Amino acid sequence: MDPRMSLRRLAGPALSLAVAAGAAAAQAGPLHLLHNGTDVLYAGVGAGGATTASDGVGTWIDGERLRGNTLTALGDFGYRNPSFIAELCHTGAAQTLEFPTIVFVELDGLNANRPDIFLKPTCGPGGALPGITSGGFLPYGTTPGASASFFLLPLGSGSSIPSTAVLPLIPNHGLLPASGGSATLIAAASGNLAVASTGLCWNVEFTWLPTSLPSLDHIDGWWYWAQNGSSGSQYWALSNDELNAFQSHTVGTLAGQTQLAQFFSNVELGLTLTSSDAVTHTTLAPTGFHQDGAFVCLPVTGPNTGFDIGRHQAVSLSGLGGATNAVTGLATQDPAAVPGTVVPSLGFATWVPGGLGASGMRTVFVQVDWDGVFGLPPDAGTEVTVWGGPSPVRLPVDVPSSGPAVWPQPITNQFLVPLLHDAGTVHPLCTGPVLGLAGVTPPPVFGVTVQLPLASVTPVCQLGVPVFLSYGSVGVTDTLDDLLFDPAQAVVSGSGEILVID
Repeated sequence: MDPRMSLRRLAGPALSLAVAAGAAAAQAGPLHLLHNGTDVLYAGVGAGGATTASDGVGTWIDGERLRGNTLTALGDFGYRNPSFIAELCHTGAAQTLEFPTIVFVELDGLNANRPDIFLKPTCGPGGALPGITSGGFLPYGTTPGASASFFLLPLGSGSSIPSTAVLPLIPNHGLLPASGGSATLIAAASGNLAVASTGLCWNVEFTWLPTSLPSLDHIDGWWYWAQNGSSGSQYWALSNDELNAFQSHTVGTLAGQTQLAQFFSNVELGLTLTSSDAVTHTTLAPTGFHQDGAFVCLPVTGPNTGFDIGRHQAVSLSGLGGATNAVTGLATQDPAAVPGTVVPSLGFATWVPGGLGASGMRTVFVQVDWDGVFGLPPDAGTEVTVWGGPSPVRLPVDVPSSGPAVWPQPITNQFLVPLLHDAGTVHPLCTGPVLGLAGVTPPPVFGVTVQLPLASVTPVCQLGVPVFLSYGSVGVTDTLDDLLFDPAQAVVSGSGEILVID
């Protein structure tokens, strides 16, 4: 075992069948969506092509998307993950869903605002992002002095994974050579699940026992890895109409782990996390080019009839910046890929745990993360604790250590009222991702803000760098005259980050 690889806690997962062929799912908490719905299967991703049973697929979850604002069992602020949902399909007659190895690895020790492998974009001429090819690939970076972006991770005897399991691929975040990075195996699972039908697509929800899987604060990120099954007909489900403006965070191996499988920016693995706390997502228009992404038909206030929820690493003000979708030949957020008139827009949606507050009214704190803009570490700023006692709670945005000194920022104050939304609303859905959301009884409860048009906003790359926005939501009283921070009344959501480019 590499000396920078350590075991913090291994959670024993309980396999529960969440959904089959579009039926409703039992979800353990608010959804933390990492894609906008299953679209495709690819030969070589799980089965077919050059893949073998010793290969697998992994995906990166940025640490700035895993910033929780309540205490965890680790004694610090952090993200709490009660379950995750893996999506897969069988094209053959196999009646067993196989999970030979699933691992979660927490990487830390480097500057998450200047990552080495999964890069943050820089501004180029006309909104183009340097390094992106015409096909939509953004090459992965390397740690200074290293020769490889990824390597195979020795699990060691304490991992509880069968000795027959293959070594998972993980990103080299400063691990080789030693440059301050660390990798901690925080959870591992292995098992098979018998099913009664064949030739279907499935969502399998893994629930961590005895409690949620926690993250440390201000980590680089989590890496999820799943080894292929042995049937030769079990494929990992993918989305191929993501609005990722610069890079896919999904990576696989081929040919017995001798080749790396890289994906276009518009492709992500079908994986969804849940959270013990409220989750606030960015909502973008246009939707994915399939027009069957998350909540594409949901009525909202704004210039369009719906929006997209997914990875959303960045938002292009014009829709024309960033990487190209290899299927359409257009930028991933280009309105031309969507039938009808679409205005690029940005909004927010919040899921809350049940039973917290009668009205569910919330607003969004959004601000420029100047530490992100200037590449300073995420923990350089000053965090603001707004509720004490045995359950301290902090704001989802902090006081940056750089940039203008005025705080709260004018952008925060400007949008507190426009971004009011009712997270206790039961929304009718036209379509949803393959998570059982369409047709759920009762329908899901979450809140949606107005969609803010972006076309008139000054292109940020005139500044020479993308603008980092940090955000999260808090409760509001029924009379809309005060904010709620008592977690017994309304939980503070986890924090998120999105980059603004053009």
